[in-house]
Amino acid sequence: MEEYARAWPRAAIVAFPRLPEKRRDLFVRRVLGDLPIPDWAADLDQAAFAIGRLMTEIVSLPPSFRTLLSPTSASNFGPDRPLLTRLVARAMGV
Repeated sequence: MEEYARAWPRAAIVAFPRLPEKRRDLFVRRVLGDLPIPDWAADLDQAAFAIGRLMTEIVSLPPSFRTLLSPTSASNFGPDRPLLTRLVARAMGV
């Protein structure tokens, strides 16, 4: 993230819930939730839902695309991730 912030200093870091607490070194401007960020509201419908206590899924629907975007479910939980993360992902069928 630091490289992106340096390359595009005017870009806002928008995060999933709980990331700001985990990465206090990042200047997170907005946290995603049930409603889209006001600047995006005209172009995006959005919803958040909890997956257990450990994860929040954010799904987005840009009406012009007619395609549901679900970035968390496309995450890679490879061997470099903490064991607990991999176990939870496996238990959730990810």
